[in-house]
Amino acid sequence: IDNLMLLLASMILICVMAIIAMNPPQEEKPNDIGAPGNLIFQSYWAEGDIDIDMWVQAPNEKPVGYSNKASPTLNLLRDDRGHTGDTTGINYEDIFSRGLPQGEFIVNLHYFRGKDPMTVKIFVWSKSPDWAVTEIFRGEVTLSVVGQELTVIRFSLNEKGAIIEGSKNTLFKPLRGA
Repeated sequence: IDNLMLLLASMILICVMAIIAMNPPQEEKPNDIGAPGNLIFQSYWAEGDIDIDMWVQAPNEKPVGYSNKASPTLNLLRDDRGHTGDTTGINYEDIFSRGLPQGEFIVNLHYFRGKDPMTVKIFVWSKSPDWAVTEIFRGEVTLSVVGQELTVIRFSLNEKGAIIEGSKNTLFKPLRGA
């Protein structure tokens, strides 16, 4: 009986080792093209019935904002319209990208409705395939009058998705009607 039990235990051990050897555990690898949110654009402004629209244009694409919520690279995730359709007083908008295409990105704000003047906080982050987050831009801008559109930041990425040194600027380019 002891020999039979040893033989049975040996056979079970050999089977378990064979199964492990045939199907080794896979190491989790980050997605090479990146998950949604390779670039994250966020804007925040004061509570109240105030509507500030963020517009972002990816290289060689139509700008994304309230009237065009998606492009091949960008998606508007939240279009905040002040109190309209909102259960909180927090005002913010988010646009995420899928991938990091080479070329210039442009971020604009448009003052749609509110009380003059209005200060808006803007954040732009880049997330690599290994989920490391890098801040590209952080700033505050003041929109003076309803109807104003201004360029907050423009920057260019190289073929590896890194910022091209010296490419950051605020040269105005209208995006809302493009």
